[in-house]
Amino acid sequence: MRRDAETEMLPAPSRGIAAVSAIIVTLSTFSFPAEAQEEIYFNDFEGAVGAEWSHRTTDRTPVGARRFLGQFGNGSVTLTLHKRRSGRVSVTFDLYLINSWDGNNPEHGPDLFEVTVASNPLPSPPASVADFKALLESGVFNSAAWGNPFLLYTTFSNLEEKGFTQSYPSFFGEGDHPPGSGALEYDTLGYSYFGDSVYRLSFSFEHPAGDLILQFTALALQDMSDESWGLDNVRVEGASVPEKIDVFRTVKIIAPRPPYGELDEIAPGEEFRIEVELKDPPPPGTPPPVVEIVHPSGAAPLEISAAMTTGDPRIFRTAPIRVVAPPP
Repeated sequence: MRRDAETEMLPAPSRGIAAVSAIIVTLSTFSFPAEAQEEIYFNDFEGAVGAEWSHRTTDRTPVGARRFLGQFGNGSVTLTLHKRRSGRVSVTFDLYLINSWDGNNPEHGPDLFEVTVASNPLPSPPASVADFKALLESGVFNSAAWGNPFLLYTTFSNLEEKGFTQSYPSFFGEGDHPPGSGALEYDTLGYSYFGDSVYRLSFSFEHPAGDLILQFTALALQDMSDESWGLDNVRVEGASVPEKIDVFRTVKIIAPRPPYGELDEIAPGEEFRIEVELKDPPPPGTPPPVVEIVHPSGAAPLEISAAMTTGDPRIFRTAPIRVVAPPP
């Protein structure tokens, strides 16, 4: 994270209104720790499933007894995380595809799966086919009802022996790939009716402040005894952005010469300095504070570097300043 400026404004001195309207001090290029991601939600479904999930059914795999959220058929399951701050969000989860998913097969499929950000709708539908294709290629586009942006809209297949294909890792309509393409695991969960597969899926997107709602949906599946799905190891991370840091301890108007006493007022044409004290020494290489003198007439502000050090790495002073009223 790089914060370009921290500022502090002083009001005009009581008698110096003809000379100074305001004093603005800016500390430029102050470096902060890099923006990081913090975990805001995780569930492997080995314990309780909370009200954040619209459906709380769980099951265990025949092999390994892995507990997961599911099984589900056609329809949607949502995860709602309340009152999130704005910023980049990353989502990772394991998708379990159980039994005879048919992929792109036109007779038995397509067997579709989608992931949408239900809390972050696009403002309007694309205006043309070309615009729609551009959204499709970008990996984020709207549903037929122009509802919520898709993170994923694709087909999967477990039917390698039948020669079926699937769209994943492409979006639906954009590719034909062998069953299991991109899978983390294939035929490891112990389901006997044409097997199973596990996909670890990850997405990253910007999200405004407020509730974060993720929606997972399967479409055009056959009966759950034939085709079903589940979720495991759902992790959501959000940007951990440092709060605004007040780097200034004091900003003073002082006399132009030692002992540099603080001034309560400035007469027009009188010399003075600005002294800036920071709460902590700035990182090496940080430019000194910049003082901007704002004149009540609206004339262009005067910028002066507070480059003079005092022996204390936190305290900076400007050279002597004289601000006079511009000619009428």
